[in-house]
Amino acid sequence: MKKERRGSLAAGMMLILLGVLFLIAQFVPGLQAYFTFSWPLIIVGTGVVMLILAVLAGVPGLAVPACVIGGIGAILYWQNTTGNWDSWAYAWTLIPGFVGLGVLLNGLLGGEDTRQAVSAGFWSILISLGLFAIFGSLFGAIEIGGRYWPALLIVLGLLVFVKEAGHRGSIVGPVILIGLGIVLLLINLEVLSWNAWEVIFLLWPVLLVAAGLDILIGRRSALGSLLALALTLVLLVWLLWLYGTDTGIGEAAGTQISQTPDGASQATIMVNPAVGRLNVEALPESAYLVEGTIPQGVQGSVKRDFAVEDETANFTLKLQGVTLGPFVGGGARGMWNLGLNSQIPTQLKTELGVGETQVDLTNLTLRDVQVNTGVGQTTVILPNEGNFEARIEGAIGQTTVIVPRSMGVRIHLATGIAARQVPPDYQGHNDIYTSPGYEGADGRVELKVSQAIGNVTIRYPE
Repeated sequence: MKKERRGSLAAGMMLILLGVLFLIAQFVPGLQAYFTFSWPLIIVGTGVVMLILAVLAGVPGLAVPACVIGGIGAILYWQNTTGNWDSWAYAWTLIPGFVGLGVLLNGLLGGEDTRQAVSAGFWSILISLGLFAIFGSLFGAIEIGGRYWPALLIVLGLLVFVKEAGHRGSIVGPVILIGLGIVLLLINLEVLSWNAWEVIFLLWPVLLVAAGLDILIGRRSALGSLLALALTLVLLVWLLWLYGTDTGIGEAAGTQISQTPDGASQATIMVNPAVGRLNVEALPESAYLVEGTIPQGVQGSVKRDFAVEDETANFTLKLQGVTLGPFVGGGARGMWNLGLNSQIPTQLKTELGVGETQVDLTNLTLRDVQVNTGVGQTTVILPNEGNFEARIEGAIGQTTVIVPRSMGVRIHLATGIAARQVPPDYQGHNDIYTSPGYEGADGRVELKVSQAIGNVTIRYPE
């Protein structure tokens, strides 16, 4: 039987089987209700039927879509049963494994180039499982190795290198995996005190070096690939030591900055370092509205505005003229450390493109809070008292909100491909989580948190 004929036969049989199944469901109320609440099983069943037809009709190519459809259906069934839809933040990594399983079965069922198909399928499955373990650990869904989980990245990178070296492939992929694994492992072990995003945006030119070495010596032989990988990793480790030790390189002394309230009874404060590390907290018994330090060398590019209107002090501190391109330079390592007057009611807004933000609202008198971070890590500590609204927005990275037990908190949580962790005693409904005793609390916060990609953690103080 010709391949076209076998394909048509498989498609026709699959449609007939699905049609018969749905007709039975139409006339059997119990089965209809089961499918209504367990609808992902229809997707799983479709994949199973396609796989059976791949075997019976002799169409091995159907194995790939069958495994992908069936696998996604299985994920959806688990999510629908547990309600854990946020697991897509790491569950998507299984899809390449489903493809690999289909390719492997395609080869075993007599598809073209069986040996190559089995090998490609095996590697896809292995890499997919590695990514699942890595992302699952990153988002706190599974516990593998504790704080040593970045070692999985290193192992995966070595596996990819072994695979690519045999075909004189590029070393850039393995360099990314191994380098990221080394960085995250050193951060977890507290050898480096940096934020991971800070390291990535500071040392990205290492990838250009890796690509150059790959072109010059890496693709000539397996030994050349090994030498290029070793030289790149030696460079990376040297740079980590250079910037991570007390050599003075990459560091800059802080420049003092201060502003009095000039008689204002309330304030609106906006801080935008663009890149770097921002720390905001309350000043202890101070006559200043704002006092602290900014990195030396950027003061010439900082726009500082202050005006008092209707007893409201408007203060802006903004780094201007910064290119949000590949160069984050010294600003990425510089610390913006600012203290705010604890007695003046304040509307606070911070914006950071790349880096780390920590906002400690303890002891501050607040009217409104908005914290925006593009790429990086954000930590916000809520005060023990007060009534205000707060908005925390992140694009890529990790957002942590520390909420005291004495404060009533209602959280509106919006996540894209991001995992979320909320205290177990919070009541949740339709992405709205409410702390115990919220309605009767003296101090209440209406909190809106959004994170596109990454992780959101709401927790009590340790």
